[in-house]
Amino acid sequence: MPQSSLLLNLPKTREERWELLSCFLADWYPPLTNGDGYSRAELQQCEARLATPLPAALREWYEAAGKRDDIWRQQDTLLAPDKLFCEDGVLHFCVENQGVTGWGMRIADLTYQDPPVVVRDEHEAWVDQSAQLSEFVLHLAPFVVQFGGGIAHIHGYAHPPCVQRIVSELPMLGLPEFIWTRSRLFGFRDLLVSIDGTSHVTASGWRAGSLTPFRSLIEGGEFEILYEADAVTQNDG
Repeated sequence: MPQSSLLLNLPKTREERWELLSCFLADWYPPLTNGDGYSRAELQQCEARLATPLPAALREWYEAAGKRDDIWRQQDTLLAPDKLFCEDGVLHFCVENQGVTGWGMRIADLTYQDPPVVVRDEHEAWVDQSAQLSEFVLHLAPFVVQFGGGIAHIHGYAHPPCVQRIVSELPMLGLPEFIWTRSRLFGFRDLLVSIDGTSHVTASGWRAGSLTPFRSLIEGGEFEILYEADAVTQNDG
């Protein structure tokens, strides 16, 4: 029986969310080390350049794991401190891979320790994605797994009956829809399944056998495999 996902329910405090993030990343990636974050001096230089203090949650994230390209820069790009910029009343910290959209925090909210995160939608309007930055990071971490290297993946297009099987049989994670792609996330501790608004589906697993529950759901038909990779991470076994 697969283990339940760590992300079925999100903690209420920022400290608990960072602890959960470390546990989640340890399953899917090499463990975090002291060299994976930006220094306090680098963040202070950023604050001086922008002429505004950075929220505590942003500094904590960047100090703990901001340099991990294998996590935050495989598809979209988490901006380095010297690349953060303010525009349209928003402090931008992440840019979509084609530059079509981005994620940030309203400048008016930067006085909060853990401010809301906004995303620019298809109408060029800034809309709320997450109530707090630490929630957004816990959402972003499983979302980007589907783009990671060294992980087993199945990517394809699911017709409506297959989509229904997936959403009915797999537990949905305790995360809202990812607004830009209209993606929902499902799965277990070693299996993540992302279904976007166009019914494109990516299943990812970090050990041998992780994809077995997903394979059983697509064997019923109505699923077109577009890409498959069998590589697994060091967590295999």
